[in-house]
Amino acid sequence: MLRHRYCSRLLIASIIGRLSLGMVPVALILAAQAEGHSLASASLLAALYGIAPALGLPLLGRLADLRGLLLPCYLGAALVAVALGTLAVAGTAHLPLAALCVALAGAGCPPLEGGLRSLWHAVLPDDAHVRTAYTLDSSTQEIVYVTGPALAIAMATWLSPAAALALGAAVTVAGSLAFATAPPARAWRAAP
Repeated sequence: MLRHRYCSRLLIASIIGRLSLGMVPVALILAAQAEGHSLASASLLAALYGIAPALGLPLLGRLADLRGLLLPCYLGAALVAVALGTLAVAGTAHLPLAALCVALAGAGCPPLEGGLRSLWHAVLPDDAHVRTAYTLDSSTQEIVYVTGPALAIAMATWLSPAAALALGAAVTVAGSLAFATAPPARAWRAAP
């Protein structure tokens, strides 16, 4: 399946772009605790980040249905980069600002998973390959939730929790750009 044109690129870009989903909650807890907040406050920020995609992804998905994948991937990546970048610079000392940045970063998560699933039929020759792709995609999702926290902890330990947040923004932008610029993603349009 991965030998078919664009399949590897789309899958790897999607995983990289979604790494922040595993990184940011851990980085938020480390950043908030480093700035003297309680574990409860830090956990609330992480929980807000976990809930926010439930609000943002349906809107970005609807935008993808109307305009294709390019715009929501770029828009989401830009929102995540600005929100996490602001958080990395400003820190979590001012909790209302931190909560706003966290909510925007979560809500801005680009629709990479849904986009990838909609592209399998366009890049693979038959239903058997598509079923294999869904299985592989589901399995590789675990990379996000195993590697992401490990990356956040390593970056926070090596440099700082702010650097872990900045890395979360960077992987979202890099993965989203690599995904959205692939020819199948640029050409994709929702079925009427």
